[in-house]
Amino acid sequence: MEIRLPSKLYSLKYRLLIVTICNIIIASCLTILAMSMLDKKMGWSLGIAFLELLPFLALFLFVYIILSIITMRVILHPIDMMTREVRQLIDKGMLHEIDLSRYPELANLLAYTLDLVESAKKERSLALLIKGASDSRIKMVHNDALTGLYDREYLEQYLPFELSRSHIMNQPVSVMMLDVDEFKFYNDKNGHPEGDQVLSRLAELLRHVTRNYDVCVRYGGEEFLVIMPRTPPYQALEVAERVRKAFENEPFEHKELQPTGNLTISIGVASFPKDANDDKELIKCADEALYRAKRSGKNKVCTTSP
Repeated sequence: MEIRLPSKLYSLKYRLLIVTICNIIIASCLTILAMSMLDKKMGWSLGIAFLELLPFLALFLFVYIILSIITMRVILHPIDMMTREVRQLIDKGMLHEIDLSRYPELANLLAYTLDLVESAKKERSLALLIKGASDSRIKMVHNDALTGLYDREYLEQYLPFELSRSHIMNQPVSVMMLDVDEFKFYNDKNGHPEGDQVLSRLAELLRHVTRNYDVCVRYGGEEFLVIMPRTPPYQALEVAERVRKAFENEPFEHKELQPTGNLTISIGVASFPKDANDDKELIKCADEALYRAKRSGKNKVCTTSP
């Protein structure tokens, strides 16, 4: 069974203080025991022994406390000095110039810290690179006129960037592909303007229900695709299920005339690198999962494997 410590006990200062207090208690107990033995051997009463030895006990405790404080400062001084040096080198952008040999016991911790800082810098640089590329693409590309979402051309530029970033940072990326069930029937029955309203409303639901860092794309016709960065498969399924329920509960006109009695969507979910190694394979897996959802009854979320 794992023992969970109070948060303050993770501090080295608190731990050293507790060790000092324990040592004082042990020393006091040993002193009392010694006085009891003197009581037996020399015929002193415990009270007399205590009064005789009280000055020595007080001096012992005073010296012990002073030495304990000095010991704590000696132990903590390299950590404080290392913290100040790291802070100064970070401000100067020269963190890798720190001399690890000066802190032999902390060398591994410092090495891992340097790796962590380097990874953070790499992620920031990649994020800025992707943002710059995305911003330039946004200026060049036209969003889908009907829905206002990104179009397929933008998808083909953005998804490889996102997968490259995720591969470097060892993070998953999930996509979901969705399609309006029996949309042709709805269009033929109610007219294309009504069908366009359904697609526009679906785009609004996607923007509202997905996370602010998800990327929503009109893939073509009544098909949509959502890119979900830093999202493992189980989280992608949760988002997809929220989208499916939101659309199912939307009060579309004439939805009761559909073959299923309602206007619904089917969704296929796939994840990188679990299901695919590149952008084209990832979209193909999501498309296969969508086909499985259609084939197994529609109005559901499916993955690439049962």
